[in-house]
Amino acid sequence: MRLSAVLRQKKYLALAIAAAIIMALFLPFLQSLRQGIGNLDLWFLTVAQYPLNIALYIAFSIAFGLFIALYSYNRRLCIDCDKKKLGTGALGAFAGFFIGVCPACLGIAAIFLPLSASIALTQYSAVFMLIAVALMLFSIYRMGGFRQK
Repeated sequence: MRLSAVLRQKKYLALAIAAAIIMALFLPFLQSLRQGIGNLDLWFLTVAQYPLNIALYIAFSIAFGLFIALYSYNRRLCIDCDKKKLGTGALGAFAGFFIGVCPACLGIAAIFLPLSASIALTQYSAVFMLIAVALMLFSIYRMGGFRQK
C-alpha cells in the first residue's frame, strides 16, 4: 500500500503526526470562536458526553494527518501520480473539513446557517462527522493511498 510506504519515511510520518495533532487542537479553537475563547472548556465538556463523536473526531484528525502526508509526498516525489486526482483529493479533504467535524456542534458550515437551522442539525452531528471521515478516506483513496505500490 502506497500510504504505508510513505509513512515508513520518517519525514512523512512526522508530518502526518504533526498534522493530526494540529487538526485535533485547531478545530476546538476554531469552533469556540463563535462563542468566545473563554468557552473552550465548555467545548471539551460537551464533547466528553458523546463517546461516538470523540471516536469520530480522533478518526478525522488521524485521517487528516495521513492525507497531508500523502498529499505532500505525491506533490513532491510521486512520478506516476495523476495530478487530477490530487486536486480531487484536496477538494474532498476540504469538503470533509467544511461539512462538519465538530463533536459538539455541526461544524464550520454552521457559521453560515441561521441559528435555528444550526440547532436543529446538531442532533445529527455524528452523521455529519461520519460523512467528513468518509470524505477524508475517499481523498486518500483518490490519491492512491490504498493502491499497491
